[in-house]
Amino acid sequence: MLPQWGRPGSSGATRSLSPFSTWLRPQTHAWAATAYRVRISSPKQPVYRINPGFIKQVTTDLFDIRDKRLLGMEQENLAILTVHTAQEQYVLINQNNEWVLERAPAQRLNQDRVALFVSRLIDVPAEIQIALQETNLARFGLDKPAATFTAINHQGEAKGRLVLGTHEHGLVYAMGSGIPGVYQARSMILTQIPSLAQLLVSEE
Repeated sequence: MLPQWGRPGSSGATRSLSPFSTWLRPQTHAWAATAYRVRISSPKQPVYRINPGFIKQVTTDLFDIRDKRLLGMEQENLAILTVHTAQEQYVLINQNNEWVLERAPAQRLNQDRVALFVSRLIDVPAEIQIALQETNLARFGLDKPAATFTAINHQGEAKGRLVLGTHEHGLVYAMGSGIPGVYQARSMILTQIPSLAQLLVSEE
């Protein structure tokens, strides 16, 4: 059912707001810092006011129901994964469903360990929404991240990216291609990033 809104200045008069025939425009009023005018279909129809708190609630509800995975790429589309931490950087390439190291493709990798890490990385979800837009990344440690992951598809396009910043209280600040904005994710992912030595198969 479409929401019903009372017309300002009327006594209980209501009209349905059709999502297909409305537009929003900021407008300042004495009763609130910012409000919105909503015109329905025709200029001759009445104008309604919506409290900004309603818009914020809609945004929150959309976050609750959307895909929250941060990296922004499905596993079947992943061809190359760049891993960059404070300690080291390496690049993994998926060749015929087998992972190899870019700089040493003849070096054997533990395929199960790589697959587990990749699966965890792809499925890292945003837990808490911090900001839809943020320019001061230093606030969250995202200007000098603890880890950065870049996912490249089979067409050679860098379509997935995940950046992890400061972590505290079991959560880490994060930004990703899968969902715009700054979020907090579970910091456990930081302990699940294998070093290159952990991925190599011992020749002994």
